[in-house]
Amino acid sequence: MNMRKTLLTTSVIGLTLLCAGCEAPSAGNSPQEMFENLVERPVPSEVTNVQGVGDSVQDHSIWLRFNAPESYVKKLVESGYNSVECGPHLDAFTLPEGYDIFTPAWDALPHECYQGFTAGDWGYSYNMLGFDAENEQIYFYSATSFPVESDTIINIPGSEPWPSEEGA
Repeated sequence: MNMRKTLLTTSVIGLTLLCAGCEAPSAGNSPQEMFENLVERPVPSEVTNVQGVGDSVQDHSIWLRFNAPESYVKKLVESGYNSVECGPHLDAFTLPEGYDIFTPAWDALPHECYQGFTAGDWGYSYNMLGFDAENEQIYFYSATSFPVESDTIINIPGSEPWPSEEGA
């Protein structure tokens, strides 16, 4: 067997083994660690019942749900999130099969939606924030993003300041 064929076979077997566990979350971080790496560090006292699930091997896809008053949502939005219509973004709040480890079960029906790009310890992230004001419940989705051209890249409070492209 030549070297190229051996490498290809090894790569395919490795990819198959890696994806064999794709039906279960791979994140080894606690919900608090997820929150602190993607939203704010430390978790503020007005934020309660932080629950989370996702994958964080090399890249990340994380779903968080927590309770917080409307004043906290306003603070997040003012940090650089943009208001968007919820309808076209509801897929971001849909959990993959086998990921609903939330109590009570995940039932994301936000009435207000916001999107933003953050930079923090886990790199650049694309984030969707959904707010159910009646229940003071926040649904948060974050996925690894490539650097984007945006007027607003939000540095996650409490994390190391992210270098600008000019200073990098």
